[in-house]
Amino acid sequence: MQPAKDKDAVSPVVGTILLVAITVVLAGVLIAMLSGFSDLGSWSSKESDFPDPGAGPVIPPLYHSPGLTDTKQEVNNADLSLSEGTVMTWVRMDDVNPWTGLIIKGVALSTSDYDQSYGLQMAGPALDSNAVGQLGWCQSAHNDLGGSTGEYPLFFIVMDGVDGNDVNYGVRSPVKMELGQWYFISGSFSANSIEIHIYSESAYLGSSYVTVDDVLSSTSSEPAAVEAQRTLTDNGNEFVPRQTDQPLLILTQGMDQSWSDFDGAVFDWRIYSSALSKSSADSVWMSTRSDLP
Repeated sequence: MQPAKDKDAVSPVVGTILLVAITVVLAGVLIAMLSGFSDLGSWSSKESDFPDPGAGPVIPPLYHSPGLTDTKQEVNNADLSLSEGTVMTWVRMDDVNPWTGLIIKGVALSTSDYDQSYGLQMAGPALDSNAVGQLGWCQSAHNDLGGSTGEYPLFFIVMDGVDGNDVNYGVRSPVKMELGQWYFISGSFSANSIEIHIYSESAYLGSSYVTVDDVLSSTSSEPAAVEAQRTLTDNGNEFVPRQTDQPLLILTQGMDQSWSDFDGAVFDWRIYSSALSKSSADSVWMSTRSDLP
């Protein structure tokens, strides 16, 4: 009598076939993975050309206007009074005019009377005798902010001077804007520094900055520069922007100050409540340029 056959047993031949099949499948998966790693290596070699989009802002914007703005307007929002912050926007200039506003917390009450805290405006190429740091300046007269043209974005803060004047600290873009072209601007300020970054639609163009040390180490004997140093010393050697209840103004320095109206548009502008890094600006620039009108 023969012993009963186990129907669940697997013959050595079938087992061998299954082992070979599994080996082939695993080999295919391994080849695919190695191929994928090779592709990633090729892409990562271009990281210097394209900033890492994952290194963007870790906080949401305090205020964000995602569309096109081509007429002046005001935004009343008490949260926009900041001790440090960042303003980012796309800008297109259709005509050149000096002293025009882009995005400014506060107002120009006249051509000589201002109640402002921080902002972006257009200025000329000169930096006057109070220049400090890398394309940075400090003074107490708005009319010295770079001559009579308005082709250069300029980011600034205003402090209450120890002698009762407005003391302005800021940085001008290292390159001028051409008519009809879109540029991405990021201006930021903290207790220690103020900086501006500018991009075209396709490339990073450069930056300017000024630090507290730049101002304090300046050897300028101009009264405005001396007052700027004294004002910083009086505020613990920190940039402390004036706080104002005035609205945030877009494309002007005053709703009834037509001389300050910007001829052009801004797109997808935003304000953050901290001084963000260049990598954050890189990320916003990359993620928004394809949406330009």
